[in-house]
Amino acid sequence: MNIKVALFLAMISLMLTACFNVPGHSVAKDNFESCLNKGGVIQESYPRICTTQGLGFIEEIESTKNFGKQRKVFKVGPKTVSCQGYHPVDQQCLIVDGEYFYEDIAGFEHQPGITVTIEVEQVQICDPQILNSCPQDVGIYQYRLIKVLNQKSAPANNTSADQSVFVGEVIGVKSETDGYSVTLKAPSSNGLLLVVISPANLGINSSFDFANIALGNLLKVSGEAFRLEQSNHMTARKVVSYTDIAIAKREASVIERNRCSAVGGEISKVGKLQAEQCVQTYADAGNSCSDSSECFGRCLVPIIEQGDDALENSLERGASISGACEVKNNSFGCKALVNNGVYEGTICID
Repeated sequence: MNIKVALFLAMISLMLTACFNVPGHSVAKDNFESCLNKGGVIQESYPRICTTQGLGFIEEIESTKNFGKQRKVFKVGPKTVSCQGYHPVDQQCLIVDGEYFYEDIAGFEHQPGITVTIEVEQVQICDPQILNSCPQDVGIYQYRLIKVLNQKSAPANNTSADQSVFVGEVIGVKSETDGYSVTLKAPSSNGLLLVVISPANLGINSSFDFANIALGNLLKVSGEAFRLEQSNHMTARKVVSYTDIAIAKREASVIERNRCSAVGGEISKVGKLQAEQCVQTYADAGNSCSDSSECFGRCLVPIIEQGDDALENSLERGASISGACEVKNNSFGCKALVNNGVYEGTICID
């Protein structure tokens, strides 16, 4: 065989070994850095591909980068919650250390109702500081279960053991794909809570009217509370609304009377001044409570609320007692207050 022909065939063989085809290019597995230094065009892919003069060169990720591994301890909550991660579709997220966790943990199977502490291996798979280093819609870490450290079941017959209650005024509303993100402000405080309220979270048996998510309305929400960055969040499992109708002057205007009637209230003259008030029944009237922060109104000793002085005379301040949420928003008269699960005494307003 002619020596020139042999050399030519050998060169062709080497090129075929080093390259494979993609649309419009022959893609080689090496020389990415050389192509990059010569001003080649970088394709948005993972791994990246540098193309020049009809040839493409793949960046070798795993063999050239060492991002290292870490061991971490996670406390995983007893429930998963509906969330949106890297994909624009709803998914079920774990609650890890009180925050949404969007990744999978290889080898770990979540058990509803079980709080578990686990040790995991965290591996960084790409460098977000390098253009196109990280694949789209995927986090920069992968996780693998090493071992379960301990686990604890929720108390039997206590469905609210891992839930919190928050009563607040709606000061912000944002429409989401399936429901709303609502910012609530606790009465007489700067405490703010961002609440995710959706039909998926509330369930098909919920009777909550989403039209009640309006600025100024009061909402009582219960569900899983967690921290996300520096903010307090909650996934609402139950929502109750209450619209307080305030009377600006001593006598209600026509508009105020109509608004009071629309929410089932009644204009009445109250107190020594006999000023008119829209007297309403609270939406959570009579619910059990241990503190006024759990009610639209106040948490009261229930029998004293009904006018029985016998229990008041038998109670000492500081005595442990279960209360009931105030029935009506008329603050006049005598009320026996319950806060932090103890009787705090009776207050009378004329």
